[in-house]
Amino acid sequence: MENLFSKDLYRYYGPHGESFYQRLLRPAELKYLYVLRKMQAASCKMLRFWYHVRLRRISRKTGMQISYKCTLGEGLYIGHRGRMIVGDD
Repeated sequence: MENLFSKDLYRYYGPHGESFYQRLLRPAELKYLYVLRKMQAASCKMLRFWYHVRLRRISRKTGMQISYKCTLGEGLYIGHRGRMIVGDD
C-alpha cells in the first residue's frame, strides 16, 4: 500500500516529494486516495470498517465515490475536486 501511495504522491509533487507544509495542507483528493488505499490494504475486518467510515465521511465532503473493490493502478492522479463516481468494473 505504501508503495502505491508513494507513486500517487510522485504524480502530485514530483521527485522532491511533499514537504511538511504540503502534508498539513494535503488536498482532499489525496486524503481520499490515502484512506482508500489503506482500506484496500487492510486485512483486519475492524480496521477495514474504520477506514470505510472515514472514507464515507470524506466522500460526503468531496463528492468523490470510488469503489473499494476496483483495482487502481499506481500513480493515480485526480485532477479536479467535485463529483466523481468510479464503479468496481
